[in-house]
Amino acid sequence: MKTIQTAEESRAMSARATKTPPFGRFATLARNSAPLSAALALLLLQPLGLAQVVINGNVTPSPADNPTWNVGGVLSVGATGVGNMTVSTGGTVINTDGLIGSSGGSSGTVTVTGGNWTNWNLLFVGNSGNGTLNLSNGTVSSNEGFIGAFAGSTGTASVSGGNWRNSTRLFVGNSGNGTLNLSNGTVSSTEVFIGRFAGSTGTATVSGGNWTNSRSLSVGNSGNGTLNLSNGTVSNTSGTIGNGAGSTGTVTVSGGNWTNSSSLFVGNSGNGTLNLSDGTVSNEVGVIGNGAGTTNTATVSGGNWRNSSQLFVGNSGNGTLNLSNGTVSNTRGVIGSSIGSNGTVTVSGGNWTNSDFLLARSAPHPLTAAMARRSLTLTTRATSRSAPFLRAASPSTNSRSEPRR
Repeated sequence: MKTIQTAEESRAMSARATKTPPFGRFATLARNSAPLSAALALLLLQPLGLAQVVINGNVTPSPADNPTWNVGGVLSVGATGVGNMTVSTGGTVINTDGLIGSSGGSSGTVTVTGGNWTNWNLLFVGNSGNGTLNLSNGTVSSNEGFIGAFAGSTGTASVSGGNWRNSTRLFVGNSGNGTLNLSNGTVSSTEVFIGRFAGSTGTATVSGGNWTNSRSLSVGNSGNGTLNLSNGTVSNTSGTIGNGAGSTGTVTVSGGNWTNSSSLFVGNSGNGTLNLSDGTVSNEVGVIGNGAGTTNTATVSGGNWRNSSQLFVGNSGNGTLNLSNGTVSNTRGVIGSSIGSNGTVTVSGGNWTNSDFLLARSAPHPLTAAMARRSLTLTTRATSRSAPFLRAASPSTNSRSEPRR
């Protein structure tokens, strides 16, 4: 028997045929809520530390934008309290001045594991408070960099990878306490001051990587400065250890290379100490003791100290060279260059090579018995012998030998 559909049944079947399937409703919901889902995901990711720029604590301004945060002014991490910022791969932060540990009693930490942090003007790691910068990858750039800027501040910058680029100067211990640790990557600037002002303390430790300075490096400018090099490279034009009255500078090289393309002063009106046990120190003119009333010592127990020009031990101050192993080389060696200066050389081992001649400007000079007893080859313009070749001259002789500053 043939079934006859009523009008009502036909309308019902038609409605069921055109009804949106269940999966279609979910697809429509997903399309309509896509912008909301992206915003929620960003909010959820930031607290988990998966966003490219993450801030927490006392950071001004806030909140941070992702992946690019253009602050448009000063960024302070640890303005008056404790603040932290992390920049990872794909993230970018741009500001004028950057302050880590801005005010007294504050504490700030910035960790860069990738991406870029651009400070168009100054970067303070420890402005008046405590500041820490950790760079393992990516780039941090600034016009000038300060680690331990003002009195009472403490700043520490640790570079284990990536690049910290200062387009002009870098101060490690400006008026406060500053520490730079470089184990890999690159730090670059024009001039460097380690222990800049009186009362400051600056320490730089290089165990790897490259520290490149297009101009001078001063270790203990008017404060206390220390440079420790065990691996990697430090390069600059002129180098000064103990620069200025009241300053104290110490450089210890146990590996790696310290390249001074111009002169090296161990004590320039301040007190300077150079300790070389391995690696290489190179420069043009070398001076130990430049400035009255200062005490300055270079001790070589290994490695190579290469002076491509002259070496002055006691130029216008007190200078001492102790050689027990390794090599010291220069063209002309001058012990006690000026009236009132005192130069002492003690050689108990190693080799001191003078390609020109060795000159004692005011006889007698304390070229110690330890050297006389040691068989030492000195190559001079006149002869090569296994005993010291020493010429004594009046202070007015060979005035052209004076080092130029």
